Amino acid sequence: MKISMLMATLNRRSLMLTAIDSILKQTYQDFEIIVIDQSDEDNSDILNNDKRIKYVHITQKGLSHARNVGLDLVEGDIVGLMDDDALYSENVLEKINQLFENDKSLGLVAGAVVDINTNKISLRGMGDKQKKIKKSNIFKCCISPSMFIKSDILLKIRFDENFGIGCFWGSAEETDVALKVLYNNYKAVFCPSIIVYHPGSDKMTIPLEKVEKYSRGFGAVCAKHRYSYNNKTMKYLYFRALFRAFVGYNLSLLKFSSHMKRYYKCSIKGKKEGYKSYKKFLKESKNDS
Repeated sequence: MKISMLMATLNRRSLMLTAIDSILKQTYQDFEIIVIDQSDEDNSDILNNDKRIKYVHITQKGLSHARNVGLDLVEGDIVGLMDDDALYSENVLEKINQLFENDKSLGLVAGAVVDINTNKISLRGMGDKQKKIKKSNIFKCCISPSMFIKSDILLKIRFDENFGIGCFWGSAEETDVALKVLYNNYKAVFCPSIIVYHPGSDKMTIPLEKVEKYSRGFGAVCAKHRYSYNNKTMKYLYFRALFRAFVGYNLSLLKFSSHMKRYYKCSIKGKKEGYKSYKKFLKESKNDS
């Protein structure tokens, strides 16, 4: 199977080159790299006569828009959602190919994302055992740089350009896609032996604006799938996340941690704003039609 690694990038040339190099060094060599560059400067020199790399420079910003542009160039059987600051273990593509070859019912495979600075798994719920990805654990298993999806499914689903970096609902575009894979009755699995290195987020240093933006995406995707797809699990996950943020906020008061107080306040605000604003968006869209 041919694997298409789809990368959107914006003004991070050095990181982009390092990420590409980690793919060029893979033990499995039947791949292509599709770079959708939103940078201020053209970086087409990265092609360097390597026919495995495709490059497009666009002016419209937005992660999901860039990925949709890249989807139209895909020639592979599997698409990897490649971040420009991710590094891939040298046997990742080999393992991905084996998984999809051995189980034709697979639509999506997600691997373990390890913090490149601390060497710890980024999501607490990932764990060290292979497991089925379900609606109830999707936020614990799916981070875009470790996600690989059959191209025919992804070409049909595509990315919702209302979600992701560059949008008001600034995250959860990969969760939206993963859920739609499940709705189409394809199997999805988390495989911890697939290792992708990616910078993690430290609660003490992450910009609060980013916390609020990411939280809006979370709230919005919960509302979208609760009301557009009648996925009742998403309402439960939304309120569970709100409750945990509320507990974190109160603990920060007890510990006199002003930063964590602001962190959880932004998290709660963003989640609520995302959920409510998407419900309003659905209502206005219905009225317009």
